[in-house]
Amino acid sequence: MTAVLKLHQEEDVDALAPARPKPAVTPTMPAPEWTTRLVTLLSQLEDRRGRIPERVRGNVKAILDAVEGMIADCEAVAAEATFPEDLNGLQAEALAKAGAFLMATHDSRQAAPTGVFRSLWSVVTTRDDSIAPQIRACLLAGFETLSAYFALFTRAFPTSATARNWVEAASAFLGEFNSQIRELPE
Repeated sequence: MTAVLKLHQEEDVDALAPARPKPAVTPTMPAPEWTTRLVTLLSQLEDRRGRIPERVRGNVKAILDAVEGMIADCEAVAAEATFPEDLNGLQAEALAKAGAFLMATHDSRQAAPTGVFRSLWSVVTTRDDSIAPQIRACLLAGFETLSAYFALFTRAFPTSATARNWVEAASAFLGEFNSQIRELPE
């Protein structure tokens, strides 16, 4: 009798355990939701990329905010997903690169003038390329962060064949973003 009760208790342990919420996306499966989520992510990123001004002068905050928003969008997708344990290293790398980007932007935001008068004076007197190298370095750090997240998302597909469309679209986005960064003054 004790053995039977013990067996039933072991079977009921899972039934009594609190239900764990399932993630919105499980990239370890070839689920259409994962691909749809990544397509949605790319459209959000493209929208933010399109808002990055071509000139640095007077637009430092807008530029940094747009790239920071792109990284936040990638982090949101990563937070929604459950990745297999073998991708922990890639996920940690993406988070580390996001931290490096935030550190770089913090320094750039500190260098930007504050207050209405200082901001206006900066627009009038500052050459376009005075802070451009620092902003360009921030954007390159942002590019590296997005690349790390894209690598994580790509590896979450079960096969390279199922990832092909994502890889092509992500590569096109990264190429355009890299060109945009390279066009900024050095």
